Amino acid sequence: MLQHLAIDLGNTNTLIATRDQEGREALLHLPRISQLDTQLSRSPEKPFTFVPSEVFHSDDGPEVGARAWAKLSEDERPDAYRRYGRNFKRQLLDSFVQARHGEEGHRSLLETSTDFVRVLCHDLKQELEVEFGSSHVPSLILTAPVQAPSEYRAWLREVFSANLQPEAIRLIDESTAAALFYGEEAFGSRVLIVDIGGSTSDITLADIGFAGDGTPEEARLITKTGTFVGGSTIDDLIAEKAFALQGLNPPSTFNRKTYLRAIRAGEKVKKKLSFSKRALEPYEDLQAGLTINMAFRNTDLASMITDSTIASSLKDLVQETATEIQNRGIAQNSISGAILVGGCTICPPIRTVLNEAFSGLDLELSDSPTEEERFAAVVFGALRSVDAPVSNDYLLHDYAIRLRAVNGNFVYQTLFRQGTVFPCLSDFALNSGRQTREQVGIRISVGELYRQPRRLDDSANETETPGPLVANEFRPLGTGGHLVVIPVDPNAPVGDKRYRITFAIDTERQLRITVDDTVNQIRLFDNQVIVDLNESAAPAVIPTTPPPAITYTGTQKVIELNPNPGYNNLEIEVANVLRDMAIEGYLISNIILGQHLHEVDHLLITPSGEAYIMECKNYRGTWTGGINSQWICTAPDGSERVIAARPVNPMLQCRRYIGDVLRRLASEYPDVQFSKACLVIAPDHAHLDGVSGCGTNLMNVSALPAFITAMETRRQDRPRVDLDPDRLRKAFYLVVSVQGP
Repeated sequence: MLQHLAIDLGNTNTLIATRDQEGREALLHLPRISQLDTQLSRSPEKPFTFVPSEVFHSDDGPEVGARAWAKLSEDERPDAYRRYGRNFKRQLLDSFVQARHGEEGHRSLLETSTDFVRVLCHDLKQELEVEFGSSHVPSLILTAPVQAPSEYRAWLREVFSANLQPEAIRLIDESTAAALFYGEEAFGSRVLIVDIGGSTSDITLADIGFAGDGTPEEARLITKTGTFVGGSTIDDLIAEKAFALQGLNPPSTFNRKTYLRAIRAGEKVKKKLSFSKRALEPYEDLQAGLTINMAFRNTDLASMITDSTIASSLKDLVQETATEIQNRGIAQNSISGAILVGGCTICPPIRTVLNEAFSGLDLELSDSPTEEERFAAVVFGALRSVDAPVSNDYLLHDYAIRLRAVNGNFVYQTLFRQGTVFPCLSDFALNSGRQTREQVGIRISVGELYRQPRRLDDSANETETPGPLVANEFRPLGTGGHLVVIPVDPNAPVGDKRYRITFAIDTERQLRITVDDTVNQIRLFDNQVIVDLNESAAPAVIPTTPPPAITYTGTQKVIELNPNPGYNNLEIEVANVLRDMAIEGYLISNIILGQHLHEVDHLLITPSGEAYIMECKNYRGTWTGGINSQWICTAPDGSERVIAARPVNPMLQCRRYIGDVLRRLASEYPDVQFSKACLVIAPDHAHLDGVSGCGTNLMNVSALPAFITAMETRRQDRPRVDLDPDRLRKAFYLVVSVQGP
């Protein structure tokens, strides 16, 4: 019977490992989508198994793993390569870090990654039935890069939870998991791991405590750091160099087919040069008129890496680790060496860079005993983390609270600084209260900081505490940018700051708040968890009485239940248009729906019983396509872009949400028969006549008021639905939200 399941979602390959009730551990092979490699195996009879992290959107649905490239190769249609995705982990991490949440490209990446996980889990459950007689997962352990932002960890946790329904789920840093994998006999109890994979590079130093039988029972973290550079960056370098030698522009400037085939050829060259001094990889693209022999020596690759940012990034990473070791007073002779983990550490030029960097620390590099362990140390270490909890962990980001200044602008106050070991208590306490007679709650918004704080007053003394931060340095956690709303006494005087709010992080990296009413001597929240910073940026459910519901007064029109600071320009324009209309309703934005975890841009619900589902596509140019085909936007300069959507086009994507929207509404309004309208909104500069089959449901943003007014007029004889904002929030899993400071 299955006891624990571990999944290491990699940029190039994904590994799955199991542990049964007898303690036996093994990699899990998924016959339909896994790939076998005898070169990495301990024995030819039992090849190394992994799932290539690739996805191809065929007409029959997503194909992943080994089937993705095979299906792509069979598809001769011009747009086939636009349906294929690889390196999506690297791109998704970068997109989260750059805060591109409102952009079309980010959503496309999120949906591609989600499709991969969904199909992976489908095959995984089938194989669990075969291997263990049940697809039930008692315990799931996932791995993430050290520097992975909370948004990525949240997505990882949520998408696997939705598709596997495990009883328990936890996350662990990839390099920390690898540290747990290696035993005391081979490497000593103080383990330094250098993990370089396809998209990230991490270094972790930890003390591993062992039981009498040699199994790890505790991991005390000393230091960890990471950077977003890995093997896929080398693939790009090789492809770009091969094109440059022919006098050509980089592959990324060509069409998607040329680019993807070029970097795939670059990856093959990299692998060959890891085991031999020369590599030759023919590359032919008849459509683009290209015939290139990618012929390189290992000295050529060494020059490419030395002259790139890869070498400097890795050296900086090692130096950062060395500085942290020195600051913590760790004796270098207490570290027996650095253990290399991850596929990219096979690459000789990478090993040369690391040897040079670690020579200053008087540390030698140690290889994993086998190639299989080099690749599988992380996923097997994740299994062992169940028995060996990690202690002395610390924050990799600053965290701040968002406050509203007297002039109405947002400012940001730091709560916890990077490097703080948790559990910990914040030095800052917020004193707040009612600012207007209408206010019924205090909204608490906490987020990550990714840049150095800067002062609002240039004349401030250098030794003073840094001042509040500007908005683009703040990443709000939680739906709508807030985590919890604290109800206030409706009889409290305006301006009376009677509420004292303190913040703490516990041993599980959960953010907690305590709220005291200092006038009435009442504790409203007692060390209450509001968000898990380690596993999810989604707000915790607060078991407390919610503030009074917002009621319609006649002066209000469309009310936003979760205004999102991450709107793109078109989404902002649509929200403004709806708020300015003379209709009543509630607007819900950027919510995740369906088993595919798609994000809806705007959902407007009106008392007429209508649900308007809106997809905003911010593409300027001439649109072409059909109701069942992919849509293309041609810019004035003649360049073409696929209008991002899953599946196929935005209208089909919008229709995909219908069932979930109606089910959620029915959960709170079982006696109401809601109608639905799927709308795709384009900017006014877009020309839409080239798209067929959508009628008036495809429109420019300026046409939206007339469309909704006409719809509401036709439905004016319907029985009115008494919409309640708190019931709508419950239906769509939103946190109670009111206007606060």
